[in-house]
Amino acid sequence: MTDRRGWIVLALLAAAAPLCAGCVTLLPKAAAEPLYRFGGDASAPPPTAAPGRDGSLGIVVTLPAAARGDSLLAVSGRSAAYISGGRWVSPASDLFREAAVRALAGRGTAGPGGGVLTLAVTRFEADYDHGTDAPPTVRIEAALRLSDGVRPPRSLGVVAGEGPAAANRIGAIVGAYDTALDAVLAGAAVALDREAQSTIRDRPDQRDQAISGLPVRPR
Repeated sequence: MTDRRGWIVLALLAAAAPLCAGCVTLLPKAAAEPLYRFGGDASAPPPTAAPGRDGSLGIVVTLPAAARGDSLLAVSGRSAAYISGGRWVSPASDLFREAAVRALAGRGTAGPGGGVLTLAVTRFEADYDHGTDAPPTVRIEAALRLSDGVRPPRSLGVVAGEGPAAANRIGAIVGAYDTALDAVLAGAAVALDREAQSTIRDRPDQRDQAISGLPVRPR
């Protein structure tokens, strides 16, 4: 499923040596690798929010090319490789967006024609900061940009999350992805709520009319 063209995979250890016996290796994917997911329960209702539909806030997610497929990206210094022994059940970009829609689609203040929150993910990787025998730390960073039909498109800042893996095993690393993603989405929710409050403060006439029960006239 993953298109590796244009991405140079560098070994974290010489000649594809294992990270630890029975744990994680940085090798070409095997045919029968188990599938993993991040970002929530697979039994949860599928997200349906689309940009600008029925006044809702749509969610767009972009990931770096090396991380948007179904392989788990590991980084150590300037070297990078895909972790062997497991892969995402769907492309990471799809799983990330599904989680973001569940967490964020109902937040913020969209304009009459709806709006779009873009999470431009710049980092989505398992970092081996202390060598490839030690458990990695998953790091996710994303820049937020909101276009809501109320104000000109604007930046809401950068959100980041970390998840230290409890062990150098695929299951623990997947759990670390969930921890890091939860922090990123929580930060995005705070940014949206803060922006919604700012919008209300900047339009006091509409705020006062709404409180008094009078109809709100758009400017």
